[in-house]
Amino acid sequence: MAFRRRVWRVGIGALLAVACAAPGTQGPPTPAPTPTPPPTPTPATWPLRLHPALPAEVRQALRERLVGDRRWALDGGEGLSLGPVPLTAPLRIGVWVYALAAPFSTLVDAVAFTDLQARWRGQGGLPGAIWASPETIALFAARWGPPDPASVIPVSEDELVDRLGAAGAGWALVPFHRLEPRLKVIAVDGMSPMERGLDLERYPLAVGLGLEEAPPAFPVAAFRQAAGGLTNRDEDRMTLLAMTGVTALVRGTAVQMERYGVLFPARDIAPWLRSADLTHISNEVSFWEGCPPPQPRSGVVFCSSPRYAELLRYIGTDIVELTGNHLADYGKDPLRFTLDLYRRMGIQYYGGGRDLAEALAPLRLVHNGNRLAFVGCNPVGPDYVWATPAEPGAAPCDPRLEETVRRLRETGWLPIVTLQYWEFYAYEPTPQQIQDFRRWRDLGAVIVSGSQGHHAQTFEVGPGWFIHYGLGNLFFDQVDPIGVRQTFVDRHVFYEGRYLGVVLQTAFLEDYARPRPMTPEERRALLALLFERMPR
Repeated sequence: MAFRRRVWRVGIGALLAVACAAPGTQGPPTPAPTPTPPPTPTPATWPLRLHPALPAEVRQALRERLVGDRRWALDGGEGLSLGPVPLTAPLRIGVWVYALAAPFSTLVDAVAFTDLQARWRGQGGLPGAIWASPETIALFAARWGPPDPASVIPVSEDELVDRLGAAGAGWALVPFHRLEPRLKVIAVDGMSPMERGLDLERYPLAVGLGLEEAPPAFPVAAFRQAAGGLTNRDEDRMTLLAMTGVTALVRGTAVQMERYGVLFPARDIAPWLRSADLTHISNEVSFWEGCPPPQPRSGVVFCSSPRYAELLRYIGTDIVELTGNHLADYGKDPLRFTLDLYRRMGIQYYGGGRDLAEALAPLRLVHNGNRLAFVGCNPVGPDYVWATPAEPGAAPCDPRLEETVRRLRETGWLPIVTLQYWEFYAYEPTPQQIQDFRRWRDLGAVIVSGSQGHHAQTFEVGPGWFIHYGLGNLFFDQVDPIGVRQTFVDRHVFYEGRYLGVVLQTAFLEDYARPRPMTPEERRALLALLFERMPR
């Protein structure tokens, strides 16, 4: 009974407490749970819209890579825009590289990007118009804004080089892989796509390719895997070949090497030679252990100390041309010794050999997919320097070599022909020299190079080919006339089996041995003179 009374009192107390509570002081009601929205479905197929400024080759590549994959629908109306983007864009899948070019005989080597953009807008800057294909203009208009119609001239890609050449001056914006020898590539802000190690994020004519933006659910990794790697300039498909003129480590040059060290001749230009993928040296003299000590004026019977071969190693020599007139000045045994020395050094050679068969054989090299074939010969002699079926020597210009060059070109090789021609101390080639060099071009050579030229000579260019009639002395002691102290290192660029053109590097010989880079004034004067003397 007592227990029931206690329960009753507690129950009544609770009711009275509720009844006496002030109005509005009750606790808040428990809110109803907010309904969870249904998840947004991830599209099974993502529509992609190709930007109208994309190059045709990029469009084709994207279609080949993405069509047939159900995750993507190209040209999807209002889909994600796939086109030019900043190089730092997180959804970049490739890069398209362009070159600023001019006619081959242009003296200007470099321009500022601000001047190029000013010309694009018609505000001054560079003299002359800019020529480009309509799709290139559209691409850069998406980055730089609309061009001034009086300053930027549209022309089909097939006609661009001819139209620019006919104008005689001006500039062209050209996709890197579409360059050709009649164009000179102009550095922009000190950077050129013709050199290795190009910093694409700093180079103003590199255009990113990719998506402007994408929603969080977009499968970025799958997209990169399917469409990534688009480029027209992959340095793994590029070859830089440095070609040089006369080397003879004798007489005054050798005296300087004894005085200042074996590497002295290359002190100022070694980076030009070492940075090439392939470096060619036309060494006209045999090494011989019995070679007498050098004298400044010791005539024209030559040999070199084997110690001097270290200079060839230092400059990164890959290929030695053996067409020189002085290989057998001390007989054939020094030449045999020299061939063995080159083999031990890992240096390949052509244009000469242990017998006539080896001397006439082309040197085939494949680098980064580019198939280069070197052929060299000596039409001058003397007779005792030529190889025979049983004796080593230089290759004579045997008619069989003509068929070799023709066959090489027909089978997909890029023939490079070097000639130990008659020596002329003049900047212009003779009519017979022009005829003989052009014959090799007509047989299929993409480069014809005069290795004989102690005196620098001029050039000739055409669609897909380049002739240099004489490069001048590289390492040799001549000092008079001035043309024997002016020399070239021709830096040839190949890409995906095509010859794109040459960068002419100019040097001036000092101290009877040491070529140094020319000053801008020296370079401009020499090139102006040689451009005026180019065959017409």
